[in-house]
Amino acid sequence: IKKTKIPLPPFLSQLQEMLRGGIRLPSIVNIVGPTGIGKSTYVNELLYFWIFHSPYKLGILSLESDRSEYSNVLASRHLGVKLNLLEDDEALSFLMLPENIESRKRLWVNEEGAPRFYMMEERDGKLANIKKLIEQLIISCGCKIIVIDPVQDLFAGLSLSDQEEFSAWLKITIKAYDVCFVCINHIRKAQGGNVDARYSEQEGKGSSTLIQSSFLTILLNREKDPDPTLSELAQKILTSTMTHRISKNRATGLTGDGGSLFY
Repeated sequence: IKKTKIPLPPFLSQLQEMLRGGIRLPSIVNIVGPTGIGKSTYVNELLYFWIFHSPYKLGILSLESDRSEYSNVLASRHLGVKLNLLEDDEALSFLMLPENIESRKRLWVNEEGAPRFYMMEERDGKLANIKKLIEQLIISCGCKIIVIDPVQDLFAGLSLSDQEEFSAWLKITIKAYDVCFVCINHIRKAQGGNVDARYSEQEGKGSSTLIQSSFLTILLNREKDPDPTLSELAQKILTSTMTHRISKNRATGLTGDGGSLFY
Protein backbone atom coordinates (compact mmCIF):
# COMPACT_ATOMS: atom_id res chain seq x y z
CA ILE A 1 0.00 0.00 0.00
CA LYS A 2 2.86 2.38 0.80
CA LYS A 3 4.59 1.83 -2.54
CA THR A 4 4.60 4.97 -4.70
CA LYS A 5 2.36 4.70 -7.79
CA ILE A 6 3.00 6.09 -11.26
CA PRO A 7 0.80 9.20 -11.62
CA LEU A 8 -1.14 10.10 -14.76
CA PRO A 9 -1.42 13.50 -16.49
CA PRO A 10 -4.40 15.75 -15.66
CA PHE A 11 -6.31 14.87 -18.86
CA LEU A 12 -6.54 11.29 -17.53
CA SER A 13 -8.04 12.28 -14.18
CA GLN A 14 -10.93 9.82 -14.56
CA LEU A 15 -8.51 6.94 -15.18
CA GLN A 16 -6.38 8.12 -12.25
CA GLU A 17 -9.47 7.86 -10.05
CA MET A 18 -10.33 4.39 -11.40
CA LEU A 19 -6.79 3.30 -10.47
CA ARG A 20 -7.07 5.01 -7.07
CA GLY A 21 -4.03 7.19 -7.55
CA GLY A 22 -2.03 5.73 -10.43
CA ILE A 23 -0.37 2.63 -11.85
CA ARG A 24 1.10 0.17 -9.37
CA LEU A 25 4.44 -1.61 -9.58
CA PRO A 26 4.99 -4.28 -10.76
CA SER A 27 2.59 -4.33 -13.70
CA ILE A 28 2.08 -4.74 -17.45
CA VAL A 29 -0.03 -2.04 -19.13
CA ASN A 30 -1.41 -2.49 -22.64
CA ILE A 31 -2.58 0.54 -24.63
CA VAL A 32 -4.55 -0.74 -27.62
CA GLY A 33 -5.92 1.08 -30.65
CA PRO A 34 -6.29 1.13 -34.43
CA THR A 35 -3.91 3.02 -36.71
CA GLY A 36 -4.43 6.73 -37.31
CA ILE A 37 -6.67 7.60 -34.37
CA GLY A 38 -4.18 9.68 -32.37
CA LYS A 39 -2.62 6.84 -30.37
CA SER A 40 0.88 8.32 -30.75
CA THR A 41 -0.30 11.71 -29.46
CA TYR A 42 -1.89 9.97 -26.47
CA VAL A 43 1.27 7.99 -25.70
CA ASN A 44 3.58 10.99 -26.20
CA GLU A 45 1.52 13.00 -23.71
CA LEU A 46 1.99 10.21 -21.18
CA LEU A 47 5.73 10.13 -21.82
CA TYR A 48 6.09 13.90 -21.61
CA PHE A 49 4.28 13.95 -18.27
CA TRP A 50 6.34 11.08 -16.87
CA ILE A 51 9.63 12.68 -17.94
CA PHE A 52 8.94 15.52 -15.49
CA HIS A 53 6.56 14.04 -12.92
CA SER A 54 7.20 10.31 -12.57
CA PRO A 55 8.84 9.16 -9.31
CA TYR A 56 10.58 6.50 -11.41
CA LYS A 57 13.02 6.75 -14.31
CA LEU A 58 11.52 6.27 -17.78
CA GLY A 59 13.04 4.05 -20.47
CA ILE A 60 11.73 4.11 -24.05
CA LEU A 61 12.32 1.30 -26.52
CA SER A 62 11.29 2.71 -29.88
CA LEU A 63 10.78 0.33 -32.77
CA GLU A 64 9.37 2.89 -35.23
CA SER A 65 11.08 6.25 -34.62
CA ASP A 66 14.81 6.85 -34.31
CA ARG A 67 16.30 9.24 -31.75
CA SER A 68 16.16 12.29 -34.03
CA GLU A 69 12.48 11.74 -34.85
CA TYR A 70 11.64 11.19 -31.20
CA SER A 71 13.64 14.26 -30.21
CA ASN A 72 11.66 16.34 -32.71
CA VAL A 73 8.36 15.12 -31.27
CA LEU A 74 9.36 15.79 -27.65
CA ALA A 75 10.94 19.16 -28.44
CA SER A 76 7.82 20.20 -30.37
CA ARG A 77 5.65 19.33 -27.37
CA HIS A 78 8.03 21.05 -24.96
CA LEU A 79 8.38 24.27 -26.97
CA GLY A 80 4.76 24.41 -28.13
CA VAL A 81 5.64 24.51 -31.85
CA LYS A 82 5.33 21.55 -34.24
CA LEU A 83 8.78 21.52 -35.84
CA ASN A 84 7.74 19.29 -38.76
CA LEU A 85 5.39 22.02 -39.99
CA LEU A 86 8.28 24.49 -40.36
CA GLU A 87 10.73 24.74 -43.24
CA ASP A 88 14.06 23.15 -42.34
CA ASP A 89 15.97 26.45 -42.06
CA GLU A 90 13.16 28.00 -40.04
CA ALA A 91 13.01 25.03 -37.66
CA LEU A 92 16.77 25.08 -37.13
CA SER A 93 16.82 28.82 -36.47
CA PHE A 94 13.97 28.41 -33.99
CA LEU A 95 15.74 25.61 -32.12
CA MET A 96 18.98 27.59 -31.90
CA LEU A 97 17.41 30.60 -30.21
CA PRO A 98 19.21 30.94 -26.83
CA GLU A 99 15.98 30.59 -24.84
CA ASN A 100 15.01 27.44 -26.76
CA ILE A 101 18.45 25.88 -26.30
CA GLU A 102 18.07 26.40 -22.55
CA SER A 103 14.49 25.13 -22.57
CA ARG A 104 15.44 21.97 -24.48
CA LYS A 105 18.26 21.33 -22.04
CA ARG A 106 15.70 21.20 -19.23
CA LEU A 107 13.83 18.56 -21.23
CA TRP A 108 16.85 16.27 -21.56
CA VAL A 109 18.49 16.62 -18.12
CA ASN A 110 17.38 17.50 -14.59
CA GLU A 111 18.73 20.15 -12.23
CA GLU A 112 21.70 17.90 -11.30
CA GLY A 113 22.59 17.32 -14.95
CA ALA A 114 21.43 13.68 -14.97
CA PRO A 115 19.31 12.34 -17.86
CA ARG A 116 15.58 12.65 -17.24
CA PHE A 117 14.93 9.52 -19.32
CA TYR A 118 16.63 7.00 -21.59
CA MET A 119 15.78 5.95 -25.11
CA MET A 120 17.03 2.98 -27.08
CA GLU A 121 16.64 2.36 -30.78
CA GLU A 122 16.48 -1.17 -32.06
CA ARG A 123 16.58 -1.92 -35.76
CA ASP A 124 17.58 -5.59 -35.45
CA GLY A 125 14.31 -6.67 -33.85
CA LYS A 126 15.59 -10.03 -32.57
CA LEU A 127 14.05 -10.88 -29.22
CA ALA A 128 17.36 -11.86 -27.67
CA ASN A 129 18.73 -8.37 -28.39
CA ILE A 130 15.51 -6.73 -27.19
CA LYS A 131 15.73 -8.54 -23.86
CA LYS A 132 19.33 -7.42 -23.40
CA LEU A 133 18.39 -3.81 -24.15
CA ILE A 134 15.49 -3.93 -21.71
CA GLU A 135 17.71 -5.39 -18.98
CA GLN A 136 20.26 -2.66 -19.72
CA LEU A 137 17.55 -0.01 -19.28
CA ILE A 138 16.50 -1.57 -15.98
CA ILE A 139 19.84 -2.51 -14.42
CA SER A 140 22.35 -0.03 -15.87
CA CYS A 141 20.07 2.98 -16.34
CA GLY A 142 17.81 2.46 -13.33
CA CYS A 143 14.56 2.62 -15.32
CA LYS A 144 11.37 1.41 -13.66
CA ILE A 145 8.94 2.29 -16.47
CA ILE A 146 9.71 0.62 -19.81
CA VAL A 147 7.68 1.70 -22.84
CA ILE A 148 7.73 -0.63 -25.89
CA ASP A 149 6.36 1.18 -28.95
CA PRO A 150 4.86 -0.72 -30.74
CA VAL A 151 5.13 -4.18 -29.25
CA GLN A 152 3.80 -5.80 -32.47
CA ASP A 153 7.01 -4.86 -34.27
CA LEU A 154 8.77 -7.38 -32.04
CA PHE A 155 6.40 -10.13 -33.12
CA ALA A 156 6.72 -9.76 -36.90
CA GLY A 157 7.65 -13.13 -38.37
CA LEU A 158 7.64 -14.89 -34.99
CA SER A 159 5.70 -18.03 -34.20
CA LEU A 160 2.92 -17.88 -31.61
CA SER A 161 5.07 -19.95 -29.24
CA ASP A 162 7.90 -17.38 -29.47
CA GLN A 163 5.44 -14.55 -28.80
CA GLU A 164 4.06 -16.42 -25.81
CA GLU A 165 7.59 -16.99 -24.51
CA PHE A 166 8.26 -13.23 -24.64
CA SER A 167 5.04 -12.51 -22.75
CA ALA A 168 6.11 -15.02 -20.10
CA TRP A 169 9.52 -13.30 -19.91
CA LEU A 170 7.80 -9.94 -19.30
CA LYS A 171 5.87 -11.43 -16.37
CA ILE A 172 9.06 -12.85 -14.87
CA THR A 173 10.93 -9.57 -15.38
CA ILE A 174 8.35 -7.30 -13.69
CA LYS A 175 8.50 -9.45 -10.58
CA ALA A 176 12.28 -9.83 -10.60
CA TYR A 177 12.94 -6.08 -10.92
CA ASP A 178 9.66 -4.50 -9.68
CA VAL A 179 9.06 -2.55 -12.89
CA CYS A 180 6.18 -1.54 -15.15
CA PHE A 181 6.00 -2.35 -18.87
CA VAL A 182 3.79 -0.12 -21.02
CA CYS A 183 3.16 -1.89 -24.34
CA ILE A 184 1.66 -0.01 -27.28
CA ASN A 185 -0.54 -2.34 -29.35
CA HIS A 186 -2.03 -2.13 -32.84
CA ILE A 187 -5.26 -3.96 -33.66
CA ARG A 188 -6.25 -5.85 -36.78
CA LYS A 189 -7.68 -3.70 -39.58
CA ALA A 190 -11.46 -3.59 -39.68
CA GLN A 191 -13.49 -4.11 -42.82
CA GLY A 192 -14.85 -0.82 -44.18
CA GLY A 193 -12.64 1.67 -42.33
CA ASN A 194 -13.82 2.74 -38.89
CA VAL A 195 -13.35 0.34 -36.00
CA ASP A 196 -16.39 -0.27 -33.82
CA ALA A 197 -16.07 1.63 -30.53
CA ARG A 198 -16.84 -1.59 -28.64
CA TYR A 199 -14.04 -3.69 -30.15
CA SER A 200 -12.45 -6.12 -27.72
CA GLU A 201 -8.86 -6.39 -26.54
CA GLN A 202 -8.68 -9.78 -28.25
CA GLU A 203 -8.54 -7.96 -31.60
CA GLY A 204 -4.94 -6.92 -30.89
CA LYS A 205 -2.41 -8.21 -33.39
CA GLY A 206 -0.36 -11.27 -32.53
CA SER A 207 -0.67 -13.72 -29.67
CA SER A 208 -3.38 -13.05 -27.09
CA THR A 209 -1.05 -13.98 -24.22
CA LEU A 210 0.29 -10.42 -23.89
CA ILE A 211 -3.24 -9.09 -23.30
CA GLN A 212 -3.99 -11.96 -20.93
CA SER A 213 -0.89 -11.00 -18.92
CA SER A 214 -2.06 -7.39 -18.65
CA PHE A 215 -2.65 -5.68 -15.31
CA LEU A 216 -4.30 -2.73 -17.07
CA THR A 217 -5.73 -2.64 -20.60
CA ILE A 218 -6.78 0.67 -22.20
CA LEU A 219 -8.77 0.60 -25.45
CA LEU A 220 -8.68 3.76 -27.61
CA ASN A 221 -10.81 4.63 -30.61
CA ARG A 222 -11.96 7.61 -32.70
CA GLU A 223 -14.33 8.10 -35.62
CA LYS A 224 -12.03 9.22 -38.44
CA ASP A 225 -14.72 9.65 -41.12
CA PRO A 226 -17.32 12.39 -40.52
CA ASP A 227 -21.02 11.55 -40.70
CA PRO A 228 -22.43 13.56 -43.67
CA THR A 229 -25.85 13.73 -42.00
CA LEU A 230 -24.45 15.83 -39.15
CA SER A 231 -23.75 19.55 -39.10
CA GLU A 232 -20.18 20.74 -39.71
CA LEU A 233 -19.71 21.48 -36.00
CA ALA A 234 -21.10 18.08 -34.97
CA GLN A 235 -18.79 16.36 -37.47
CA LYS A 236 -15.81 18.24 -36.01
CA ILE A 237 -16.74 17.22 -32.48
CA LEU A 238 -17.27 13.60 -33.53
CA THR A 239 -13.97 13.23 -35.39
CA SER A 240 -12.01 15.07 -32.68
CA THR A 241 -13.23 12.94 -29.79
CA MET A 242 -11.35 9.83 -28.68
CA THR A 243 -13.15 7.19 -26.64
CA HIS A 244 -11.17 5.81 -23.77
CA ARG A 245 -12.31 2.47 -22.34
CA ILE A 246 -10.78 0.31 -19.63
CA SER A 247 -11.36 -3.38 -20.34
CA LYS A 248 -9.12 -4.78 -17.60
CA ASN A 249 -8.01 -3.29 -14.29
CA ARG A 250 -6.44 -5.85 -12.00
CA ALA A 251 -5.58 -3.24 -9.35
CA THR A 252 -9.10 -2.08 -8.44
CA GLY A 253 -11.43 -4.02 -10.75
CA LEU A 254 -13.03 -0.79 -12.02
CA THR A 255 -13.57 -1.00 -15.78
CA GLY A 256 -15.66 0.71 -18.48
CA ASP A 257 -15.70 4.33 -19.67
CA GLY A 258 -12.44 6.09 -18.84
CA GLY A 259 -13.53 9.52 -20.07
CA SER A 260 -13.65 11.02 -23.57
CA LEU A 261 -10.66 12.95 -24.87
CA PHE A 262 -11.20 15.96 -27.14
CA TYR A 263 -8.53 17.38 -29.49
